[in-house]
Amino acid sequence: RDEADTEVDIQAAGGSSHTITCAKYTSHPGGAPSFTAVGLYYDVSIDSVAGVDSVKIRFYYTDADIAGFVESSLRAYWWTGTTWTLCSPQALYTEAVDGYSGYIEVGPILAAGTTPTLNQLVGTPFGVGGKTPAPPPAAKYLEVELRLSSLEVDVSDGPKTIHVTADASTSDGASAYITYMWSVSGGELNVEQDRFVEASSVEWILTRVGGYSITCVARSQGYSDGEDTASVTAIPEMDLPLRALCGTLILLYILLWKIRWRLPVNTSSTRSSPVLAKAQI
Repeated sequence: RDEADTEVDIQAAGGSSHTITCAKYTSHPGGAPSFTAVGLYYDVSIDSVAGVDSVKIRFYYTDADIAGFVESSLRAYWWTGTTWTLCSPQALYTEAVDGYSGYIEVGPILAAGTTPTLNQLVGTPFGVGGKTPAPPPAAKYLEVELRLSSLEVDVSDGPKTIHVTADASTSDGASAYITYMWSVSGGELNVEQDRFVEASSVEWILTRVGGYSITCVARSQGYSDGEDTASVTAIPEMDLPLRALCGTLILLYILLWKIRWRLPVNTSSTRSSPVLAKAQI
C-alpha cells in the first residue's frame, strides 16, 4: 500500500502460493476515459488463479487526490482492453484510515459473474472516476427602473404633483409578488415612506423650489432587492411685473439701436490755419 496506495486480499486454497503485482500510474494507461477521471490509475495482476477463490482490491486516496470531486460519487472502472467498464461489485468507504481519506474496495472478484473476473486480472488497469460539484445556482435579483411624469415642475403658483411608477422585473423572468419601499428627500408622498407597500406607483407632491430625489426599493422572496433613484427640480416662473419690465427694457434697447443708425454722421474735417503775428520793429 505504501508504494501504490493499493491493498489486495486473496482467498486461496491451502498450500498454494501466488504473486500479486500492484502499480500506480500518473496518467491513464488504457484508452481515453469514458468517465470523469479523478486522475488515479492502478494496475493489479496475479501470476496464477489456480486455487484462488476470490480477490479484494482496495484503492486508497487522500483529500488532495480527489480535490474538486464529490467524494460520495467516486467509482472504480476497469479497462477491458477496448473500453472502460464499471467494476462490480464495489463499495466506497469514506472513513479516514492510516493517513488516507478513504478507499474504494473492488470485489470480491470471483471466477465468474464479476467485473473483472479472476482470469482477467492479468495487468489491465483500473481507474477512478467521480462527479464534480454542481455549480451554485445563479443569483436571482430584482431590476427596478423609475418613470416620472416630469423631471421639472413650476411651483410658483402652488404645489405640483408628479406621478412616479416603478417598473420591476425578476432577473430570471419569473413572475413574483413584489413590494415597494418609497422615500423622498423632500415633498410628500401619498404612501407611507420607509415601509414596504404594494403600491408600484405613487404621487409625489412638491411645494418648494429646489432639487429633490425619490428612491424605490423593490423586494421579493428569493430575490436580492432592486433599487433605483430619480431626481426632480422644482423651479419658480418669473412673475408678471418682472416679465413686463424685461419686455420694456428689450423694446427700449431695440429703439435706441435704430435711432443710432438713423442719425447723420459728419465725415468732413476742418483744419484751422495758423495765424502769424508780425512783430513790428
